[in-house]
Amino acid sequence: MEQISNLLNVIYSNVLSMNMNIWVFCSIAFFWLFLDSMGLPLPYEGMLLITGALVGAGFINPVEAVVLTIFSTIFGACLSFLIGVKLKPFTKKLGPKYENILEHILYLIEGDKGFIILIVVRFLPGIRHFSSYIAGISKVDLKDFLLPTSIGSSIWTIFVLIVGFSGMESIKMFKENSLLASLILVITISIFGYVYFSLHKHSKRILKVKKGDIYEKKTVN
Repeated sequence: MEQISNLLNVIYSNVLSMNMNIWVFCSIAFFWLFLDSMGLPLPYEGMLLITGALVGAGFINPVEAVVLTIFSTIFGACLSFLIGVKLKPFTKKLGPKYENILEHILYLIEGDKGFIILIVVRFLPGIRHFSSYIAGISKVDLKDFLLPTSIGSSIWTIFVLIVGFSGMESIKMFKENSLLASLILVITISIFGYVYFSLHKHSKRILKVKKGDIYEKKTVN
């Protein structure tokens, strides 16, 4: 992970020093977020923060940054969903223990709260990477998966972009008014932390699977 963090710093430094063309950066950002969305261990939020900071630095247009980051994320999630559909036959080979856990999770996704759950998981590193595969294994259709995934991904992506943008703006303001800049940065980080940990806590309550629980399975049309 340290090497990947160093790579992010190199990308950011080269962009600011104008040693990197905007199209090169957009290509790197697209594949970075796309591959992370499919489950590769890349710092998703790190790339978003850098993109937001580059918006604040005037390197990339805000609309272009939003479209680029959201599209790459959703594209990766949809491809993961389709792979999950292909993996569905292999789930029958799971042992009783893992099959029982999978059935409980599938029940949650296919149930009445499935739409909300698919939104919430997009805010959670680790869980969101594999939720798309699980959704593909479930009875959920791609169109029913796409809407909540788009909503959750868009909210989280724009929020992190704003945090990155606010950080760069705070640096610019620091020379003129250090107190105001520091206050804005502290408030932004506090909101970011509160939203993240609240969603993380809420998701644990929703996705918790208790051994021995009995669920009345319903047929999903």
